[in-house]
Amino acid sequence: MKKRIAFLIILFLSLLFASCAGKPNMEALLSYQRPGTVCALRITDGEVFYAQLRIEEKEMRIIFTDEKREGLSYRLKNDGTLSLFFEETEIPLASSELIKCKRWFSAFSVSAGENIWKIKKETLGGISLYICKDSVFTLYIDAVSGLPLKIEVGNMTVDVLSCSIVES
Repeated sequence: MKKRIAFLIILFLSLLFASCAGKPNMEALLSYQRPGTVCALRITDGEVFYAQLRIEEKEMRIIFTDEKREGLSYRLKNDGTLSLFFEETEIPLASSELIKCKRWFSAFSVSAGENIWKIKKETLGGISLYICKDSVFTLYIDAVSGLPLKIEVGNMTVDVLSCSIVES
């Protein structure tokens, strides 16, 4: 009888400790949003286009890589000013919520603390990932590398084709 009780206690404690494996917090999951991050993107926002995202110390850049928009880029500085660049020509844009590229930038400047996040660990197609949802964003983050795979904001989808962080 004592052996059974001891076995059940050990089994219960093993299950308790195994189920308490903590999930990372959103700050850790969003650590890719730092200077040095470079991502190749496929953005679906009414139409599909390809771009490269660069996060730098003083700004974020979205540089179009598809034939239709090649040579065109948007730059969002840390002070909130937004500019459209074509080759060497800069066109400052007035701050407006109607500018579509603000949504594109918002996908890579997600706040960890302003919203309540639901974090779920899953395996899709053999890839272990975290699915993080709040009232606006759904993030799919690779559990091994910590890099984003897909970001959904309303009817906009950003597929991250490749991503790397260059340490400076």
